[in-house]
Amino acid sequence: MYGMQPPFHARNYTDGIRAAIFGLTKDVHLVGTQYSWLGSIFDFWYLFFEYQTSFAMQKFSVAKWLGAHIFLWGCTCMALGGCNNLSPLAALRFMLGMLESCSTSAYYSA
Repeated sequence: MYGMQPPFHARNYTDGIRAAIFGLTKDVHLVGTQYSWLGSIFDFWYLFFEYQTSFAMQKFSVAKWLGAHIFLWGCTCMALGGCNNLSPLAALRFMLGMLESCSTSAYYSA
């Protein structure tokens, strides 16, 4: 299990490259560095919430905590399809960073 983590994390970071290739910047009318900020918003909040979720998983059941986050993550991913400008896309990227922050520590503790 531990040996499979790095390839999956590396593949996860190529999603942003594919999004730009398939026309996200044109569809959502992004200009300048807005596309780069969408990636940074996710990373900032992932790092910020990683400590809090690790602490919460010590207090609550890891299975229930992770299950709730995966469900909310899926709902957030579905909502990404309705974004047509920067504001909702940035808000959802913030939520994705917050919700995915528990994944790495939960998988290693399970």
